[in-house]
Amino acid sequence: MTDNQPVTETPTDAINPKGSKKARNSAARLLAVQAVFQILSNKNEQSPEDAVKEFLAHRAGGFDVDGDELVEPDKTLFKDVVIGVFNHFDQLHEMVDVNRSAGKKEAPVVDAVEGEEKTAAPERPKEPLLYAHFLCGAFELMIHQSIDAPIIINDYLHAARAFYDDAEVKLINAVLDGVKNTTR
Repeated sequence: MTDNQPVTETPTDAINPKGSKKARNSAARLLAVQAVFQILSNKNEQSPEDAVKEFLAHRAGGFDVDGDELVEPDKTLFKDVVIGVFNHFDQLHEMVDVNRSAGKKEAPVVDAVEGEEKTAAPERPKEPLLYAHFLCGAFELMIHQSIDAPIIINDYLHAARAFYDDAEVKLINAVLDGVKNTTR
């Protein structure tokens, strides 16, 4: 090389088209949110196993989206999260609801039949995509104890920014932080 030739650096992802481990994990988490959203939106008519097969066959990277090539997701992590969410659904639902209602004063509801007060039960989010973020993040915080919680939470916040403004991202952060505090 002569002094007149410019030195160019090749990005790591150009050397490894599959992407770094971190990028592949982030892609798996984003894809898992989308798969869980699809299952929830279809009222669980599609099994998690079928959703995993569909997403890996048709949406798992290596293709252009608006001129950007998607990184191939870590397929094992993706499958683990999607299937795990539905294997632990009731437990995750309870954790999410408890952490969504934390800090909110629940209004008493009067039972019209008996006339006695009851506390309103926390509601599921009306939006399945938001709920999918909660479930996937909560699953990983509960099960993947060897992965630092901030890494998991940051990846789900990054995924949320693809769909939401600051208010929803802050809500996801608060819920997942609450789940972290109860699972670790």
